Amino acid sequence: MDGTRLWLKLADLGGRKPLYVCIAYAPPQNSPYADKDLFEAIAQEVVEVESLEGTVLLVGDFNARTRQEPDFVDCTSLCDVLQIPELLDTRPSPRSRQNRDTVASCGWHKELLGLCCATGYRILNGRVPGDLEGECTCLANQGHSTVDYILACPDLLDAAHHLEVLTDSALCGSPHSDSDHRPLVLQFAVITEPLAVVMHADQPHMIRFKYNPALSNDYCTKLQDRISTINLNACIEDMSVAALSELIHDNICMVANEVFGQKQPPSAHHHCHKPWFDSECRVQKKQVRIFIEGAPWLRAR
Repeated sequence: MDGTRLWLKLADLGGRKPLYVCIAYAPPQNSPYADKDLFEAIAQEVVEVESLEGTVLLVGDFNARTRQEPDFVDCTSLCDVLQIPELLDTRPSPRSRQNRDTVASCGWHKELLGLCCATGYRILNGRVPGDLEGECTCLANQGHSTVDYILACPDLLDAAHHLEVLTDSALCGSPHSDSDHRPLVLQFAVITEPLAVVMHADQPHMIRFKYNPALSNDYCTKLQDRISTINLNACIEDMSVAALSELIHDNICMVANEVFGQKQPPSAHHHCHKPWFDSECRVQKKQVRIFIEGAPWLRAR
């Protein structure tokens, strides 16, 4: 448990793998409690939880307005660079996502969509029967917006049966309620087949690169040069799908590291606080940090 997120484990699922649910809250960017490392920390925790052989849902108020911006990586250009479309075209395209909130993207939208692209998770709002129009989830400030989301790992996408934003709920807009957010109710279909999970047991942390759009052409050129040195036809005949995928992945990462460089992993303070370091201590620490940032004479000492 953290001041911004709570992890739950639902273990008794009829013999299936456990379901891990992260309930998260991202304070607004202009809030003194805003944490720019929050989404990096969630991504790191996702890797750790997936290594426990479970499936994952991320839910909560992310204070991000995303309109209908893509929450996945378009493999079309990569397919052209690798010149092996038969390996990528077999992947099902993500179902298009609708959203009644058409205001320009703002808040933590880049971070939330980046989290989806990094983990392969998908936003269920506006994609699942019951909410195919993407109902707004918040009624704050006499307006309507979508800032509350449910994100599902790839193994749960087909199991998401019905999603409903409760527009007439007694929990929202009631004189007896302090919440201006609408509850989201997600139902899963029964799956008799075991769920497959991608393991990351040998990966101590998620590798992230400092993507720079200005270097994208350089990246594509160098990646194509590297791939051209590999006899892909021979690899397709002699290697398993897993081995070939790993070979391509390694080359993509090597070129990305050469062109963009790696991001530093989230700072250790997300995981190394003492037991007595509670949410009140975190707030006080944040306020001290803001004060120091506004006092250059203190930073100089």
